[in-house]
Amino acid sequence: MYTNKPRAATIVGAGLGGLMMAIRLARRGYAVTVYERRANVAQLSKSQRSFTVTISKRGVQALQEIDLADHALAASVGLRGRVVHERNGATTYVPYGKGANEQLHAIRRHEMNALLYEAACQYPNIQCLFEQRLVQIEKTSGRLWFQNELAPAQTPVAVDTELVIGADGIFSNVRQQIHKGERADFHQDCLDWGYKDVIVPAGLNGQHLMASNALHIWPRGHCTFFAFPTI
Repeated sequence: MYTNKPRAATIVGAGLGGLMMAIRLARRGYAVTVYERRANVAQLSKSQRSFTVTISKRGVQALQEIDLADHALAASVGLRGRVVHERNGATTYVPYGKGANEQLHAIRRHEMNALLYEAACQYPNIQCLFEQRLVQIEKTSGRLWFQNELAPAQTPVAVDTELVIGADGIFSNVRQQIHKGERADFHQDCLDWGYKDVIVPAGLNGQHLMASNALHIWPRGHCTFFAFPTI
C-alpha cells in the first residue's frame, strides 16, 4: 500500500555527530528522533567541563551543507598554524598550509553542540528527547527500548524505526547491542590518559598574551600542554 509517511530514523546520542546526522537526514525528508542520556545539551553552561575542538576544511564544508558554517565560524578563532614551545624557551611556528584559507577553527565543544541543537530545533521533523537511556535493540524487528532516567521505575518504552544510528560515544551502547549474538570479535583498548582544563587569563586590557592565531603546544614527553585562543 502506498504511503507518503516519511521514513523514521532513530539516532542515539545528541552530540556533535548525532545532531549533524539528524539535520542531514531531516533535510532528506526523514522523521528523525534523537535520544540522549544526558540533560538538554542547550542548558550546558560555560562553567561545566568542556574542551576546545577544531573545525577543519572538511568540517566547514559539512557545516555549509546545513547552512551553519557562518554561525560556527563567527563563534570560533582561526588558527593558521601551531607554535611549539621548547624547554629552553625557544618557539617554532609551523603553518597548517600555504594558503590563507588553510587553517583550523577553534571553538568550545559545548558552544558547537548548542549551535547544532538550535539548528536542529528549527526542523519540524526532528524531535530531541533527553534523559533517555537505550536499554535494548531487537535487531530482527528494528525495535528499541528506552528508559526514562528521571523515572527509573517506569517500564522502558518501545520504539519502532527503520534506521538506527549510534552516535553515543566511545562506550557506545548501540555498538554493544548490535554486537550481541553475532559471530564477530570486538576489542576496545582505552589509553590511560586524562586531561585538565586550565584557563589562561587575558592581559590587563583583555588582549591575548600569546599569538592568537595559532595553537600553542608544550611537548614534554609524559605530558603535553595545548593552549587554544578563545574569543
